[in-house]
Amino acid sequence: MFSRFFHRVGILVLPLLGLVLAACSRADLEVRQSTLDPKGPVAQVQYDVFMDTVYLVIVLFVLVGGLLVYAVARFRARAGEVVKPKLEEGHGNPLVEIGLITASVGALVFIAIPTLSAIWYTDDVPKEAVATSKLSAWYPRVDANGKENYAKEVEDQVLEIDVIGKQWWFRFE
Repeated sequence: MFSRFFHRVGILVLPLLGLVLAACSRADLEVRQSTLDPKGPVAQVQYDVFMDTVYLVIVLFVLVGGLLVYAVARFRARAGEVVKPKLEEGHGNPLVEIGLITASVGALVFIAIPTLSAIWYTDDVPKEAVATSKLSAWYPRVDANGKENYAKEVEDQVLEIDVIGKQWWFRFE
């Protein structure tokens, strides 16, 4: 009785809870502390690597989820069907195993190449990239209509801070 009740409540409440939680974050990227609105050249490179990884994960999720749904639908026990005896374990299909290993290595290479190039880029950022980066003031301005009008892009207000990471603390210069 209770399990059926909680099952039905869960089916109704969980999607609504997901919608409420999704509405808690602002979807527009005009907020001041948005990770997905990079302003500097290094932040843009990090954002690009992050988005490449997100796209790969979406593709993998769709493929694996689709295969899972297919396997569950195709091989489920139907009403009135005689249960087959459990087969003894054997060796897997070598073609499938090699294909899965190759796909995994390909996914890791797809992520590793942009990540390594981004790491090398952050070590030696070109001066022209810093000079042309779109830096904006931190706090929004309000125009005559009362709308938030974010400050214009500025190039002369670059503040360089050297951060040295120690074992348990950071030193800022």
